[in-house]
Amino acid sequence: MAILDPAKALIELKEKTMNDIERATATTWGGRALASFKLVAEQASLMEKFRHFYEAENYRQEALEHASMTEDRGALLVQIHDEIEEERQKALKLLKGE
Repeated sequence: MAILDPAKALIELKEKTMNDIERATATTWGGRALASFKLVAEQASLMEKFRHFYEAENYRQEALEHASMTEDRGALLVQIHDEIEEERQKALKLLKGE
């Protein structure tokens, strides 16, 4: 069974620019990263804290990668970084036991 939907993709490609797609993708991954960093604080075990931190780092990397492809001289990249970083540092301190 096919999982790709070229008809849906074709509609998107006709309605949006590559830049629009990259921005939307970056903000979606960024939201996942921020939420995952917040989940670190909700976990009781170190293993679960680390799992959410690890996942958040992966989401963050995807967000930054897609943000870097937008044609805005790095503005979205900086904004996503800044919006995530405070929560990332809080999560990191929790992992360190601080």
